[in-house]
Amino acid sequence: MQKFNLKMNHNSELIEKIKAFIAQECNIEIEKITMETPLREKLFDGDDADLFMWDFFHIFEIDFSNFKFDRYFNPEPTLLDPFLFLLNLIKGKKLQTIKVKKLVEVAQAKKWV
Repeated sequence: MQKFNLKMNHNSELIEKIKAFIAQECNIEIEKITMETPLREKLFDGDDADLFMWDFFHIFEIDFSNFKFDRYFNPEPTLLDPFLFLLNLIKGKKLQTIKVKKLVEVAQAKKWV
């Protein structure tokens, strides 16, 4: 029972650190961040997402060699956006969602999983 509690405390501390990091980076109240908060849909996209993920990987010392940015986030808007949107629509490309709980999982594993 004691080991379970220690693990839970460690996980709770990690969750709070990640939530604090998100709150600071996104300039929002920590209370508004839950494990189910989706990053792209609620917080950022494009270059802001790129910078956030870069900082997250380095601060939490995560191997991000398997992370593919364009699976989760849009690029910064350009004049080609209408054409890229149509191309992605034709291809059936849909972005995957990253929630805070995924960041916790990744921080625990120390690699993108």
